[in-house]
Amino acid sequence: VGVGVSLDGPKIYNDAYRLDHKGKSTYQQTKNGIDLLRAAYDDKKIYSVGALAVINPEFSAKKTYRHFVDELGLKGMDFLLPDFTHDNFNFDHVYKYADFLIELYDAWVADYKEVDVRIVSSLLSKLKGDFTNRLYGFSERAVEDVAFTIQSDGTLAPDDILRSTPLWKTFTAPHVNDTSLAEFLEHEFMIKLDKVSRTIPDACD
Repeated sequence: VGVGVSLDGPKIYNDAYRLDHKGKSTYQQTKNGIDLLRAAYDDKKIYSVGALAVINPEFSAKKTYRHFVDELGLKGMDFLLPDFTHDNFNFDHVYKYADFLIELYDAWVADYKEVDVRIVSSLLSKLKGDFTNRLYGFSERAVEDVAFTIQSDGTLAPDDILRSTPLWKTFTAPHVNDTSLAEFLEHEFMIKLDKVSRTIPDACD
C-alpha cells in the first residue's frame, strides 16, 4: 500500500486549522508519523509515503512544496481543492486557486523527474490526451471506477469528496466487520450514486 498523510504544510500553515481537541498543535506528532512511515518505506514495508494538503490560496504553494521535499524528504504529494459545492463556493476566489496552482507548478518543474505532485501530473496527462489516470474526477472513466472511503472507525462510505453535498447526509454507513466489498458496492446508496453520476440533471443541459 501507499500511505498519504494529511498535512497542510509547515507548522504555521498546518496549525491554522489542524489543532487537536485541546487546541494544541498537531504538527510534530504528524511529522513523527511521517518519519516512521519513511523508515517503513526505506525497509520496503510500504510502497510509498506522501502528503495530502488542502489548498489554502492565502498560503504560499512554493513554501509548502519546498517544506515537503526539503524538510520532510517526501517524493510524492497531492494538493486537494477544498470541499465546496456550487452553492457555497466563492467564485471571486477562482483566480486565487489558479495562482496557487501556477506557483505550485513553477516550484515543481525543477524536480519533475524525482517528485510526483498528483494534481499536476494528472492535469498534464489529461492535456496530453491520456484520460486513464486514477485521480477521481480527472478521468473520463470516472463513472466506471469506484472510489470509496474507509473511515477511522471502520465504517465504509463513498469517496469523501461528497461530504459537502446533501447526498452524503442520506447515507447510512455499513462497517468493514460485517460487510464484504461486493455487498458494499451493491448497497442501494452506491447504486443510486452510480445512477446519479451517469445522468445529467435538466438544469445542466
